[in-house]
Amino acid sequence: MVEVFKTNLCDTIAAFDVLHRLRGVFPDAKITFDLEDHDRIMRFEHYEIDTRAIASLIEDLGFYCEILPEK
Repeated sequence: MVEVFKTNLCDTIAAFDVLHRLRGVFPDAKITFDLEDHDRIMRFEHYEIDTRAIASLIEDLGFYCEILPEK
């Protein structure tokens, strides 16, 4: 499964911190960021995705996170 999230991560340091925390909870996930996109996209690929847990973890770190609907 793949889910795409809109964030407000603005630099690679913040993205690395989020990545480190997410990998602690989801070690097998493939996580990528596109910080140049106006929505500051995070793509999350894993066999099981709990979008609420992902968004909550990112928000607990002080960042905005919203799942984007499929097109």
